[in-house]
Amino acid sequence: MYQVLGDNIDIDVTPQVSGIDFYSFYLGMSRHTLLHQTICTALGDTNSARSTIGIGEQVAVYLDPPLGMTFPETPFWYVLGDATNSPDTGSSTLLTANLSPGSAMVKVVVRDVTLSTSFGIVAPSGISVSFKNDLGLGTPGANQIGASTMYWVYILPTNVSFSQVEMRENISPAVTNTWPNGSKFYTLTTYSWGLGGECSQAIPDTIAELLHPIGKLYDGTNYQSFSYTLNYHNEYFAQNGSWIPFVSVQTTTEYHSDGACREIYQGVPGGWQGPWQ
Repeated sequence: MYQVLGDNIDIDVTPQVSGIDFYSFYLGMSRHTLLHQTICTALGDTNSARSTIGIGEQVAVYLDPPLGMTFPETPFWYVLGDATNSPDTGSSTLLTANLSPGSAMVKVVVRDVTLSTSFGIVAPSGISVSFKNDLGLGTPGANQIGASTMYWVYILPTNVSFSQVEMRENISPAVTNTWPNGSKFYTLTTYSWGLGGECSQAIPDTIAELLHPIGKLYDGTNYQSFSYTLNYHNEYFAQNGSWIPFVSVQTTTEYHSDGACREIYQGVPGGWQGPWQ
């Protein structure tokens, strides 16, 4: 016999056998609680029993202590809503949220008793950027200009994990810029990235403008300071196979007339670097 009980409830069980006044019996009882634990710890919420999870996030759902019964008393698991689970039998299952926001309810059935727990599923909504370190582009000199800086990127909200989500920077359409010397250059790229299944809480992202001859800053009379800005979107790959923009991003590359260069990412500046040999 199985029964759903609230916390701190005790029940007396007295068996009765019709027509027999005296008999001996053995009654084994155990209490099993439905629990869950996120696979990754979130930076903004270290509670592994949280009920808000990110798209693609995985959660272990289990009975404690394990219930090792054979059919027809083997625990059977299934999910309603925007997630999947595997396996569907045993004392535990792994919930995987879909790659789109929504909600999900995990249920476990043991004979005629059902327990359940619910989750809200959220998508990325932005990024936070902090400076990590300048990387440089070689040996100091006077002939080449450029900069390379690494930043930490935190996907918002930070109270969930997006470790299973593929993301990309989509710089489109092409951006055309003109150097002080009159030459033009173009920027068009789509760069995929993500946490790759790791439970990292931040992504290292390198913002760089590779080497150019310092003569591009010369307008025929003097060396000029110069800058250009890229505005683009970060996107995540959704359950329906489409890319969904979730934040507007801006990077600026600044050149000083003396050949020094720096990167600025979401308003966070790197150090001045160069010129280089």
